Amino acid sequence: MNKMDEVPLQEHFEVEAGIASNKAYVAAAQTTCVHCSEMMEVICIHCQTGIATESGDSMTGCTVSNILVMDAALAAQLEVWPYFKPIEFGSAAGHYANHCPHCGAAQEDYLLHDEPGDVFFGLSQGGRRGIEFIPLVGSVQMSGDYTCES
Repeated sequence: MNKMDEVPLQEHFEVEAGIASNKAYVAAAQTTCVHCSEMMEVICIHCQTGIATESGDSMTGCTVSNILVMDAALAAQLEVWPYFKPIEFGSAAGHYANHCPHCGAAQEDYLLHDEPGDVFFGLSQGGRRGIEFIPLVGSVQMSGDYTCES
């Protein structure tokens, strides 16, 4: 079996580079809003395994941030989290981000992923308390930044 046969590509996926996975999860955790300091739920996508769509390379333990585009299968499943939506820049939409349900402020991914102590930092290394992993159904694809174990 070819590596690309493991995760069928969706015809309507419009980006050339990204990640495809049929073992992906929504990682959900609680944190405080950077603007109003109210407690809120934040999410990210964690792929137990995946394929780099541009190179065909296999990847393990990938956490995805700054999602620019996602396929319809992922978008439909993320409707449960209405505060994970594109950041709006005037009439243009940017990357997807968590938004505070209390004040509406976007929570930039670098505040959730990049530094030790951030809620999703080192997510693939395990041992993170307070994070719930909700399995996504079927194959999903997205384009964004990702950090992987391998």
